[in-house]
Amino acid sequence: GDNDAAIRSGSPSLALYRLAGSESEIAALENDLALAHLASGHIARAKELIADSHERFARLHDERWLAHVDETAAQIALADGRPDRALELAHLAESAAARLDNDSARISALLSIARANTALGNAETGLADFERAATLARQAGLRPLRRDILGQWADVLAKSGQHEQAYALTREALSAG
Repeated sequence: GDNDAAIRSGSPSLALYRLAGSESEIAALENDLALAHLASGHIARAKELIADSHERFARLHDERWLAHVDETAAQIALADGRPDRALELAHLAESAAARLDNDSARISALLSIARANTALGNAETGLADFERAATLARQAGLRPLRRDILGQWADVLAKSGQHEQAYALTREALSAG
C-alpha cells in the first residue's frame, strides 16, 4: 500500500526493537523496510537495510528468514540494474526455500528469477520461470502472489507479441481477486 506511511511508522518501530534487543524482530522489520524503500525508489537505503537484516539473520542461523532476505536482495539488485546479481541471489533464495518448504519465499524467488532472466534477454527461460512461479502459487493457494505473477507474466508475453496468452493470463489474474 502506502510505502511512505510504512517507512514513517516502521522507522520508530525499528528504534524500539533495537532498544529492546529483539534481534529477530529487528531483522524482519529491516527486510520489510528495505522492500518499502525499494518501492519508493530509495535503492541505497534498501541496500543498507537488507545488508543489516542479512547479517542479523545469519547470526541467528535463521535459514527460513534468510531465504526471504536473499529474495529481497535479488529485487534490490534488479532495481539497481544488476540482473546477473539478482539471478544469483534469487537462485540462492529459491534453493533454500525449496529445502525448507517455504512456499512464499520460493515463489517470490522464482518470480525474481523470471524477472532477472527477462532483464538479461533470456526471454524463453524467463517465461518458463514465470510459469513455474504461477504453478506453485496456484498449488499453494497464494492468491495475491499469484495475481502479481500472472500480471507480470502477461506483461512480458504482451511485449513479445503473444497477446492471446497475455489476455488469458490477465483474465486469470482478474479472477484471482
